[in-house]
Amino acid sequence: MRLLSFSSLPAFFLTCFYCFGAFAFEKDPSESGAGDPVKRQGETTDEWFVFRGDPKLQGVAKVENLLPKPKQVWKFTLGEGVESSAAIVGGRVFLATIEGSVVALSLDSGAEIWRRKVEDSGFTASPLVHRGVTYIGDDVGKLHTFRSSDGEPGWTYETDSEIRSSANTDGDRILFGSYDNKLHCVGLDGKRLWAIETEGPLHSSPAISDGKTFVTGCDNHFRVVKIADGKETGALNIGSYTAASPAAFGKHVFVGTMSGRVVAIDSTKATEVWSYNSERGSEFKGSCAVVKDRVVVAGKDRMVHCLDPASGKKLWAFSTKASIESSPVIVGRRVFVGGNDGNLYMLDLDSSDPDGRELWKFTSGARIVASPAVARGSLVLSDDEGNVYCFAISSLALRTGDAKVVSPDEERNKP
Repeated sequence: MRLLSFSSLPAFFLTCFYCFGAFAFEKDPSESGAGDPVKRQGETTDEWFVFRGDPKLQGVAKVENLLPKPKQVWKFTLGEGVESSAAIVGGRVFLATIEGSVVALSLDSGAEIWRRKVEDSGFTASPLVHRGVTYIGDDVGKLHTFRSSDGEPGWTYETDSEIRSSANTDGDRILFGSYDNKLHCVGLDGKRLWAIETEGPLHSSPAISDGKTFVTGCDNHFRVVKIADGKETGALNIGSYTAASPAAFGKHVFVGTMSGRVVAIDSTKATEVWSYNSERGSEFKGSCAVVKDRVVVAGKDRMVHCLDPASGKKLWAFSTKASIESSPVIVGRRVFVGGNDGNLYMLDLDSSDPDGRELWKFTSGARIVASPAVARGSLVLSDDEGNVYCFAISSLALRTGDAKVVSPDEERNKP
């Protein structure tokens, strides 16, 4: 692995860069750093500001007063397909489409607040919302920024190939992978701090914990990298390339591979603890959801697998009707996951049945590749035809009346 430093540039170009390429946003008074969820890492927050909900990419939401079954609150039709997951921050839902739009909706009503179109571009990465700015990489290799309050575009950072990796943050740094074989680290001003070259494209998002980032990609390796200086401190050949993102829990990291294995890794030693093999040998494209006593992962074998995190023993496996690319989310003792069969499933995390137990199901009628996002007692999910659904899963998020269907042609809220 090679560390690339920020090369020197002619004075004129540097001047242009700082004046135009990396300007700072005017701070929105309602988006002060005091309320920034990353500043409180390790504490419970009620925002889903990053892919998988927190920098460790655990895919877990803590919700009180859970309803017996979710209740649909609204449906919004974007008019463009969605494969990435939403972010939920400050009562707003942030989404990106495969046709190049970044959109903010009201979590309460589903009304569109703002929309920005990036020409000749598309998004399969999920947005990161951090300190009043929305960060997202596109399929031509640019990391874009938008002011979260009104969608005003900010600086862009360019890589040499497409970005499918969702950006993550440790507070003052933004990390993401690219198909240019590099893990990139930039400051909040868009200036590159370091970039590490690997031996293959980086599809997955980096997990962050205790000053380190964990990354897997198409070079068959799991890597541990210090965020402060970009130095690699450990690596393990896991025998297959990965599209799924690693999930960190304590000293362990869990990741599914494209060869049908789930691997548990001791991140302090970069050694394998156990591996679990799908009986059908199918790919795991979705990321693991992890709590103290359960690891849940879904695969293209059409199954949702629940494992013991200490041993890798299968506790149950639930069969769906089609392959699964969505990543599961654990809420209390429930599992939510979408599938290519067009269903959103709610499963019993503690099922004693080896075949798992379905508690509830919602059918959208279109493939669900995006993963659920959960915040403020609500679950938001999109399908690949551009339908966005919001469900109340807590009594604290209940609205009166029937579910509202919202279209882009309705009167839009003002920021």
